[in-house]
Amino acid sequence: MGDCYGVVFEAMNSDTLSHAIVSEPDKKYEYIMKYVQFAKTLHTTEIKGDAIITLKDLLRSRLDDGYMKEVLSAENIAVLRSIVDTMRDTNTLVHGDFHPGNIMLQNGKLMLIDMGEVTRGVPIYDVASVSVT
Repeated sequence: MGDCYGVVFEAMNSDTLSHAIVSEPDKKYEYIMKYVQFAKTLHTTEIKGDAIITLKDLLRSRLDDGYMKEVLSAENIAVLRSIVDTMRDTNTLVHGDFHPGNIMLQNGKLMLIDMGEVTRGVPIYDVASVSVT
């Protein structure tokens, strides 16, 4: 609102886009096109200021997490850290878990849920998260 960002919570009478695609195969193409347009809108949204954490900072904090040190060698963590460090710095909105199961379809409109991973960074991160879900 105004120059500030926030999250709105509301009760939804809707279904996931994932379920809609499966349950309405005749509308599959329409839903996929809505998903693509939604991704374009999301990934061209520029975040002003530093109210939202950067993707790089989020990934760095995960690499510092005790769990990562239990499952990865110090050498592997160093390699991952070097990859994160080479990522471009951008202020583009990134959802962090952008798959059809985290998108609700209500009255023909798409709405994101599960906003716990929202950052600002490179949109390719969302594309990669879709390919592994």
